[in-house]
Amino acid sequence: MLEQLKQKEYTGSNRCLPCTVVNTVIALVVGAVIGRSSKRAGAVAIVVSGVLIYLRGYLVPGTPTLTKEYMPEWALELFGKEPPTTGGIEVDRDEEEAEFELDAEQFLHGVDAIEPCPDADDDCLVDEFGRRWHSEMESLQGREGLKPVVSDRFDLDESEFEIEPHDDARLLIVEGDHVAKWPSEAALIVDLASAGILAERSDRWDDLGTVQRGQVLRGLRIFLDTCPTSDEPVTMGEETVESCCSTRDVVAVTCAESGARLFEQPIAD
Repeated sequence: MLEQLKQKEYTGSNRCLPCTVVNTVIALVVGAVIGRSSKRAGAVAIVVSGVLIYLRGYLVPGTPTLTKEYMPEWALELFGKEPPTTGGIEVDRDEEEAEFELDAEQFLHGVDAIEPCPDADDDCLVDEFGRRWHSEMESLQGREGLKPVVSDRFDLDESEFEIEPHDDARLLIVEGDHVAKWPSEAALIVDLASAGILAERSDRWDDLGTVQRGQVLRGLRIFLDTCPTSDEPVTMGEETVESCCSTRDVVAVTCAESGARLFEQPIAD
């Protein structure tokens, strides 16, 4: 019965921990104040407030909106609710600094994945690469499970990692640590297809570090003109993305009909 009364937008995996903590403190303070006049009334107030926070995720109306607008990032980080990443691979800062810089565009030119557009001052996907790329994506789409492919393409032992869904996104969890995130399963399929082809075409691929591979794969996703899981076109535009505790403006590449997100890049303030 209680589960049916829950406000799913702000409870369960969507619960905003800062909201819950702040509202719990408010409930305790209010209960203590009421308890000065009547201990029973104070206890009832705390219990009722606790039930409301459990069901709604908050007690004070407008708490999620206030948290998104006014809660500083350092405070969100204390609760593990910092603004989410956009699909890159996360590494320790020391490791990132140790890896050499890579020009992803130059790398993609070097493996004949992209070339200068004939009628514009920009880069375009090489037709032959595009056909091979889409063929690989189609073959991956038909698989029952992607874990063996992730293991092969990213050099991981299957016993050491899991691919976990988080709403539409897919998280790569290695030995309990969150190391990568894709905005959708479609984006994961794109990167798996890309990694397989790039490994065949470049002797350098196996020598690239985690950050560099992520840069190349994300850069290649920009050149998609159709959704990897269907023939629908992709669109690019600015959107506002909301999580439980924050909002941010991003440039997004999305499958036009299904809405599957393929790429997000935060817009600098």
